Amino acid sequence: MQSLGEKRQQERERGKIDFQLVNGKEVRHYINMARYDNAASRWASMEDLFATDSDFIDLLMLKLTGKYPGYRQKKLLLRALMTVSMGTGYHAPSVLAPRLAASTTKNGNFAVINGLIAGLSTVGTDHLGAVAGVMELFVKIKEEAGHGIKEYAENFVSGEIAAGRKIPGFGHPVYEKDERAELLLKEIEKGFDNEYIEAYSAVAGKLRDEKGIFPNIDAALALAYLSLGFEPEHGIYLSFLGRSLNMMCHIMDELPRKPFSFLNEAVPLEKNAEFENGKL
Repeated sequence: MQSLGEKRQQERERGKIDFQLVNGKEVRHYINMARYDNAASRWASMEDLFATDSDFIDLLMLKLTGKYPGYRQKKLLLRALMTVSMGTGYHAPSVLAPRLAASTTKNGNFAVINGLIAGLSTVGTDHLGAVAGVMELFVKIKEEAGHGIKEYAENFVSGEIAAGRKIPGFGHPVYEKDERAELLLKEIEKGFDNEYIEAYSAVAGKLRDEKGIFPNIDAALALAYLSLGFEPEHGIYLSFLGRSLNMMCHIMDELPRKPFSFLNEAVPLEKNAEFENGKL
């Protein structure tokens, strides 16, 4: 049985995603409407896309999944990007690092790029990057469980708990329940029904019952992305795409302020007698 990675590699060997054709001085840009399919009948030019009123979300889905999204798919993807872009205070690494970078560079052009690079550098297994691990987990359960998804998932969770290992996408260092996850899950439940949802429900239920642990935003995003046809390697990019708007706003907010002044708000200095007396 081929692994998911082997299947994807075979697809990629079939052709390009997007490209340009040069004829003398004329250059035209194309996208393959079916992912990695080089058949000329599948090529669409920028003029074709404009004529059909295609937008960025259409293009995002076409390039990464090879399919045009319907109304429900577009709405869910927009909701997913919204949830990851909103409501992060100074303590989130992908906000703290961009503001710190912008605080050292008061030239707006450089502050923006430096801040976004700093934000990207904070993406890891414990921040924004966990979504890929959750997606891989749900794919593994779906592919290996056959028709017994619930039983397989619950046994897997029991084994991880017994081994003292954490399951990505569940639990949060600040929230007991992540409101963002709950809102996004309601959107998924409104119009989607697939085996990934069954895998999610089994894992979430077992962790809730056994450990009192609830899903965080990464679990909800993973479920949304898989329900839309995205692959695990797309997860981190999509989450960073949504968070980049949040980063941009914090960077622009930081520019007119005095260097490092936001740190007093992000990490308040201790107020105690020893500090005030100059002993620290």
